[in-house]
Amino acid sequence: MSQLFDRGAAALVERAHAGRGGWVQTRIGPPPARTVAWAAAQGIDLLTADPAAGSRWVRAFIRAAYRYNTWYQGGGGERLPEKNRDGLRYEVGRLYYARASGLGWPVRMQLVPAAALPAGPAYTADESVRSTLESRDWQAV
Repeated sequence: MSQLFDRGAAALVERAHAGRGGWVQTRIGPPPARTVAWAAAQGIDLLTADPAAGSRWVRAFIRAAYRYNTWYQGGGGERLPEKNRDGLRYEVGRLYYARASGLGWPVRMQLVPAAALPAGPAYTADESVRSTLESRDWQAV
């Protein structure tokens, strides 16, 4: 699902980099009915609650943003060594309806300079927070 968000996530990450530490925001609308139907046929409920991202749909956007930040932050598509990569901090608001923009989740991101990131192994070194095929409730394709 995160590939559906590549362009939008890249735009938000670029704005976060341009803002150098300030928060930038966007709104993630609900998934189209066609996408919900396709995912349901794969055994995935995109609107299942996610404690850190509101829903699996918004989690896919966050995943796309982190992937873009990891791979393309060096400019020109070069991958930087991990110790030189800036990080991202994000916050997701509650699903709401706005007359001008419709239904959606507010998402904001902030660039965290590499020098301010905690030293030590990445969170993925901790197996308890990793996403594995065995811990998912849908079939991997």
